[in-house]
Amino acid sequence: MSLVWQFYHACKQSRPFTRMGILASVTLGICTLLLGFTLALLSGSHLVETRLRDATRIAVYLSEETDGALANIIARKVQALEHVSSVTHVAPEKALEQFKRMGSPMADLVDGVDPTWMPHTLDVSPQASATWEDIQHIANEIQKISGVEMVDTGLPDHMHIIASIHAARMTGFIITSIVFGATALLMAIIMRLTMLSRTKELQILRMIGASRFYITMPFIAAGCVWGFSGSCLGIILLWLFRHIDTHIAHQWIGPLWGDFPFDILAQGHAPILIALGVSIGFLGSASVLRMRENQT
Repeated sequence: MSLVWQFYHACKQSRPFTRMGILASVTLGICTLLLGFTLALLSGSHLVETRLRDATRIAVYLSEETDGALANIIARKVQALEHVSSVTHVAPEKALEQFKRMGSPMADLVDGVDPTWMPHTLDVSPQASATWEDIQHIANEIQKISGVEMVDTGLPDHMHIIASIHAARMTGFIITSIVFGATALLMAIIMRLTMLSRTKELQILRMIGASRFYITMPFIAAGCVWGFSGSCLGIILLWLFRHIDTHIAHQWIGPLWGDFPFDILAQGHAPILIALGVSIGFLGSASVLRMRENQT
């Protein structure tokens, strides 16, 4: 409780909302805004990868000699494989009917087609916990089963999407690191200017025997207050951006992101942004104080 009271007293002494303090808070607000977009990008990319993996199906095309009875036997063998959730036997008649229901422009071309020339197929659903390596392993094991003509996982196309997702994540991490470091450096410069403006006051405090903790605590408190107020400002900007007019959102964001789940200020992001803002303010002020101590 005494530490909280000392911090409160240090905040009053620091006079954080001077011109320099307001500049620092606004800068941290802009930093929080950028970090909020980066968090949305990272969480959205993870959600895309999860949805893509959950939607992955393995199409198993059986040989022409395989009839319905043999297809059911093969389906049971596939069901027994590890990481397989379900297996659905799709007869040629059913496959043709499903194709017509899809509303494809080519649906009229298959009218009157004898479905007996079409092979039996299996629709295999991997378990939700299955990784991409597990899905490929399932496909390899299915290919070894007698009566299987071809296995299609769609993984080559998926891997291109996953590579783009990983590139987006790496870009997000790089942007976060650059923004974090640049803002901390800017906070250090502002704190340095603030200390220079109070040089006489600091000299008097040292002359009367004030402890190092008593002298440095107000500046640490100012940095934390800047970080907290700036992050709150950034969160307010993110909230406003999230609730802007729907027409504007579709007009400007839609062409850029399409169906990407770009959830700005998702659940749990606000505490992370506040913690990052306070950390930037603390590190910026602490680094200057440490450098000044070494010089003296």
